[in-house]
Formats: sequence, C-alpha cells, structure tokens
Amino acid sequence: MAFRTFLLLTALAVGPMVARPLAAQDELHLGELYRAVLAASPRIAAADARAGAAAARVASTRRPPDPELQFGAMGRSLPGLGYSDPLGMDQLQLMQMVPFPGKLGAAGQAAQARAEAARAEALDVAWGVRARAAERFYALYRIGAQLAVARETRRLLEDITRTAAAMYGVGEGRQTDLLRAQVELARMDEEIIRLEAERTAEAAGLNALLARGPAAPMGEPVLPAFPDTLPALDSLLAEAASRRPMVQADAAEVRAADADARRARRELWPDLQLGVQYAWRPMPGGGSDRMGSLMVGVTLPVFAGSRQLAMRRETEAMAAMA
Repeated sequence: MAFRTFLLLTALAVGPMVARPLAAQDELHLGELYRAVLAASPRIAAADARAGAAAARVASTRRPPDPELQFGAMGRSLPGLGYSDPLGMDQLQLMQMVPFPGKLGAAGQAAQARAEAARAEALDVAWGVRARAAERFYALYRIGAQLAVARETRRLLEDITRTAAAMYGVGEGRQTDLLRAQVELARMDEEIIRLEAERTAEAAGLNALLARGPAAPMGEPVLPAFPDTLPALDSLLAEAASRRPMVQADAAEVRAADADARRARRELWPDLQLGVQYAWRPMPGGGSDRMGSLMVGVTLPVFAGSRQLAMRRETEAMAAMA
C-alpha cells in the first residue's frame, strides 16, 4: 500500500499524460518517461485498437438483418427458355426479417456495454504500463544511489588497504589486517558488479516498455517534486473504488451479460419475415400481365431445446460469472 501511495503521489507530481517520445539525455525525468511510454508502448496501442473495434461493432448490433432481393424466371420452357403458358413469368421479390421486439435493443445495449468495458480496459492497460515504468524508474534510482555508496565505500577501502599494506611493509601492522582489508575490497567489487548487472537489467526492462533495444542509452533518474502531505487512506480507497478503470470495465461487463440474458429470453419468440413480390409476363396479343404479392412469415423454434433454451442457460451462466 505504501508503494502504491508513493506511485500515486508521483503521478500527481508529474502532471497529466501527454504522448511524446523520449529524447536521449543524461537525466531521466518521470513525467517525460510517462509521455514516452504512452507514445511507444505496443500494449497500449493494441488495447486502444481493441477498444476501437468494440466501438465499431455497436451500430451493427442495433440493425436488423439486411433485406434480401431476389429475381426469378418462373415457368420457362426448355430448352428455349420461352414463357410457358400460363405460368411463365418473371418476378422480383424483396424479403425483410424483423426481429421480435426487444432483441435488437438488448443486443445494442450489450455491445455498448462491452465497448465501454474495452475502453476502460485500455485505460487500465495504460495505467498499468505507467506503473511498471515507475517501478523501473525508482529501481534505477535506488540502484544508482546504492552504486554511489558502494563506489565511495570502495574508495575508502582502497585507502584502508593501502594504509594496511604500508604499515605491514614497515613492520608496524599485522598481516591479518591487510588480508581483512583485501577481502572487504573484493567483496565490495563483487557488490558493485552485482548492482551494475541489476541496473543493466532494469534499464533493459524499461527500454522494453519504450519499445527500444535493450542497450539503448538510459539517463540517470531524477526524482520529481512530491506533495508535502499524504491523502487519507479512506479517500484513496474511495477514489480507487469509483475511478479504477478495471472496476468500471467489470461493471460494464455485468451490464453486457444482463443484456445478453434479456435477449436470450426473447429468442424463443419467433421473428417476423415480411416480403413483397412483383411479377410480370407478356401477353399473346400484346402488352403484359402484371401481378403483386404480399408475404408474411415467422420463424419456428423447432430446435428450442438445443438452441434457444441452451442459449438462455449460457447467458444466465455468463451473467452469474460476471
């Protein structure tokens, strides 16, 4: 909790997110790092694209199926394809499926809720990448400070080792003191090597977040200015509960699952199919005979046990899961 609070204060200190590439420089500032990560992260770009795809699906779910236009040449004689008497004719037919009331509305509500969930998930991905960038940033700062202390300690140990060697050389020191100083110097060399390797690994991880090569140059982290006081824990918890993107995404998924369940309960009701037909045939004495027809039909749920009722059980289970 303390580290997350630290990250929150850091986000407040560096200001809003604006995408901008990270320039090569000796110092690394957290605000610039955030902007560079937003501009370069493939995970953020993929989440944004997924959210865009979900938003593009909303409009189509609120529309009925496309109408069907058919042309038919009826009652033709073979092999000449002439009009046979009295049934030979040409016809043009237009059919439109009209879903049962409530189906399209529920489908549109589910798609809209999933689009909102995808957008919230994309925002959560962005904040997650920011958090990982901040962790790498502070790890680099910590390792840099430890390296500075380790190198200064090594310098002091070098002075102690030289002093012990000089005293031992003139017979005023003990060999054990010289050996102990040399051992401590070797241990400090090992610690410096370990810290340098750790810094290389952290820099490579941060470069990965920036979609750069692992050996790309990385400046020394500079701490931002922090607020003087910490927010109260209750206010932080309330802020997280009301504004955390993943919480909002889960709430949208619940709404989508409820809408799917409402639609599934209506699937057992038949859809209406409307059609109009226009037909014509030439008359032997000249002119033509023209006819029109109107058709009305409904779908028959003859496989309700394995289709509509199974869909209802599926959506109810998905709603319970959400």
